Amino acid sequence: MTAALRRASAPAKAATALALALALAACASSASLQKAQDHDRATTLPKIADDTRTGGDEATAATLYRQVHELSPKAPVPLERLGSTLMAMQDYPQAVAAWREAVALAPGNTDIHRGLALALIAQDKPQAAIGDLGVALAKSPDDPRLYNALGIAHDMMGRHDLAQQDYQRGLKIAPDNLGLRNNYGLSLVLSGKYADAIVALVQAAGAPNASARHRSRGLLSGCVMA
Repeated sequence: MTAALRRASAPAKAATALALALALAACASSASLQKAQDHDRATTLPKIADDTRTGGDEATAATLYRQVHELSPKAPVPLERLGSTLMAMQDYPQAVAAWREAVALAPGNTDIHRGLALALIAQDKPQAAIGDLGVALAKSPDDPRLYNALGIAHDMMGRHDLAQQDYQRGLKIAPDNLGLRNNYGLSLVLSGKYADAIVALVQAAGAPNASARHRSRGLLSGCVMA
């Protein structure tokens, strides 16, 4: 009787084992398929997000960059692009949060520290911004954009003397940088150095690559301060 029961249960055990093996294979296949799908999304989604932002739909682009970050949580680039997009949307608190996450993933990255600093400046937190700009300058001391941002932060704090030194350092590196020259002129106005301000702003206005804004400021300075 016992032997008969054993013979009868053998096919059942074999069927159970086969079912379990098939189930495990199905799970492995499903996991592999999901992994492949995630890889495809991680490859294509960033371009879709970039194209969406270029097309002017910044809100959707921000959502897509968040999805890219979820797929590649250790990559700083999606957070960097998210921060830039949020800055364009003037959502400065969320931009700061995105840049801070990016800094944690890529400490010392010049562009990321600069992005965080600009977001802090936009939030009227120039003192905090100076710290990140210092880190960025230690890595990239010849980047004129950093001196421009540092000058803006110092001007916001009322330290126009330091701001003008920042702009001058930047102009030594990039003498044709109109943003630096224009901000230098405006800083001189804020500190009451009107004669020097006229020279700086008129130079900016007369540059071949000057925009209408630069020309109008140069013209205004000549009329008002002369």
